[in-house]
Amino acid sequence: TNTGACQDAGSCSNDGDCTGSDTTCNTYSGQCHDGTETACHTNSNCTSAAGKSTCNTSTKFCEACTSNSGCTEGGNTTCNTFSGNCHDGTETICDANSTCASVGGKN
Repeated sequence: TNTGACQDAGSCSNDGDCTGSDTTCNTYSGQCHDGTETACHTNSNCTSAAGKSTCNTSTKFCEACTSNSGCTEGGNTTCNTFSGNCHDGTETICDANSTCASVGGKN
């Protein structure tokens, strides 16, 4: 509903506040966006965002991890720099089969 109060263009509290091409409200940041990004408050919000398992606490959007420092929650503290997803470190990451030669039964 329109409360009659002025607000910054692009700011929102729900999807109804967003018009034009940016019709989705990131309720964590208060910014309208196009819906292609996953909004987040913590990394746990990003478990369904393929390849983007780290929550950027500035933008409040999920993004790919680039180092272990981006992985802080739920035991998944190791960054798979090839996929951009955080994991628990029990798997060996790879970008080619040759990387897997030392992994027993997973080549």
